[in-house]
Amino acid sequence: MTAGQIETYVRDKAEKIFEDYGMEAEVTEAVITGSRCRGLEKAGSDLDIMLVYRGEEPKDVVAAFLNDEKLIIGGVRVDISPLQKDKDEPLENYLRKEREELAEAEKKARERKPGSIDERPSVREKLKRGRIAMETAKRQSMIKQARLKTERAV
Repeated sequence: MTAGQIETYVRDKAEKIFEDYGMEAEVTEAVITGSRCRGLEKAGSDLDIMLVYRGEEPKDVVAAFLNDEKLIIGGVRVDISPLQKDKDEPLENYLRKEREELAEAEKKARERKPGSIDERPSVREKLKRGRIAMETAKRQSMIKQARLKTERAV
């Protein structure tokens, strides 16, 4: 799944939970955040999602319902942090603070000796590699089909 597909999936899942439990809430945004989107995850790291919603349901109640589902995507547990639109700080402020915190963590990680941190590729990097592999396979298939067509014509 791409980052956009994951965000859409979580958004749809949250809307379904709101509907199933008769909650007066509507999702306005879902954004992947945290260490996985920066490639700083470690073994066992979860996938953090900031979910902005509009409604009167208290944020702690919304968080409890959303995380009670124990959502797993690609073998990774999803942690949903809700933000109440018009009552909490804007999403941009949270994302800016998070970028600053992650940049500091990244700087500290670089200062450690090599091999001391988990150097696995990030989710974004894995998705990018998968997309490139699919495009390469598609091109190779098209070349093979063109060669077969040419050989048959001769």
